[in-house]
Amino acid sequence: MAALEAKHRKHRLLIRGLFNGEPKADPNDPQHIEAIDMAARLDTYSVYLDHLETRQEKKPTHTMERAFNDFEKNVESITKAKNREQMQPLAVIYREKVRLHALEVIEYEKAKPIHKLYNARILAKVAELGEGKLSETLIKVLKDDKQNDAIRYYILRGLRNLLAQVQPQQTPPLLTKEEEAKCAEAIIEFLERKPDLPKGVLQEEIDGFRVLRREGVRALAQIHTPALNDKVQPALVLARFTGEDERIQPPPRIDERLEAAMGLARMSSAQDKTYQADYAANAIGTFLATFGAAANGDKEKATERLRPWKIDAVHMREALAVLKANSEKNMYVDQVIAHGNSVLQAVIKGDDAKPDDLTWFINPENVAPSKELFKGMADSTIKPAKSAEATEK
Repeated sequence: MAALEAKHRKHRLLIRGLFNGEPKADPNDPQHIEAIDMAARLDTYSVYLDHLETRQEKKPTHTMERAFNDFEKNVESITKAKNREQMQPLAVIYREKVRLHALEVIEYEKAKPIHKLYNARILAKVAELGEGKLSETLIKVLKDDKQNDAIRYYILRGLRNLLAQVQPQQTPPLLTKEEEAKCAEAIIEFLERKPDLPKGVLQEEIDGFRVLRREGVRALAQIHTPALNDKVQPALVLARFTGEDERIQPPPRIDERLEAAMGLARMSSAQDKTYQADYAANAIGTFLATFGAAANGDKEKATERLRPWKIDAVHMREALAVLKANSEKNMYVDQVIAHGNSVLQAVIKGDDAKPDDLTWFINPENVAPSKELFKGMADSTIKPAKSAEATEK
């Protein structure tokens, strides 16, 4: 650690200047490359080399959280810069160096789990700088059987942060279609795995798994193409979470269903002619019935409410606006949106959602005209759980 700190001190003034935008980072200047690499090494190696997890009492000013805060400032000096163009060369070099060195610690056998976890958190944050190559690293760690679920939590967050920056018509694209498909495939594989929960497991452990799984749902919800190829269909997975499909075990909680419903509502149906938005809207409506009823029942609690219902409702309403814009004048979708907005508006105001709106979604007469999510694909359906008791079994 002493050697690393000595090299870092040698470049300290240059590092400070580069992260302030003066001078502008030059990828052809060896001194600039070395200085940025030293900054990345200190951000990723220090937790292991200096055993920062033991420093809380001995040296309170030099802790893991302090080190991570310093790293965050480096990232935010780029993401929040007034002149983003000026900082772009620095971003390219720094994010690549951080990616390489964080992965080294995560894969290093002598590093403790907490050191690996710290660097998984580093990868999740550096994903905000939008490096396409990072997707390969995140997928690699997600699939690594040697890593624990705490690490996977931050890796999934990294995928979410990365995918959130993929925009239509980007030139050049942050991720190629193939890279985006690989990300989706890895996330879906994670979401569809059978949890290793022993018999008699505590409810707290089941909920812990759901929190981890929710991060995967959030990541998948950043993809707005219903199907990326014949095997990778983000919309179908999100629809099954939204509609509480019996194949999702343990059953998804309302927060998981909310994230899935928002992702499903933001799907771009124009990108896939076989995608049937009315079937997706039916799943969203089924969720809104549950959401509205749950918000009604939880409204009177002064403390310890289950969810921040008003905030959830605002986010869901924004997602419905995207669904409306993409629905191409679909009468059934418009009906779901109308009743959905009525429920959400009541929740936002702190009122009870109207019973007529809630029952509309679950009335057998109001099912979607389409019988599957993808036209001609019989297995692209939702199989709702029969009952809470049956689902738990």
